Amino acid sequence: MKDPLTAWDGPFPYDVFADIGITPESSHAEVQNASFKLLRDNRFTHEARVAWDELRLRDRRLFVDLFVFPGGDR
Repeated sequence: MKDPLTAWDGPFPYDVFADIGITPESSHAEVQNASFKLLRDNRFTHEARVAWDELRLRDRRLFVDLFVFPGGDR
């Protein structure tokens, strides 16, 4: 679950992808392929692109993951 005190500029990346099953436990390949799912469904918005950029690059994803606690709902 996300640290409730997290202030993020825009939607938190994992929140954007929650409905397609992308979580901190998702593999790097699953995150990479998330854009194809959204493109197929015509939902790859600017907001989704920004969130995807935060998760598709390993160093950025590690930073995002600092704000996530193990367990609970994401």
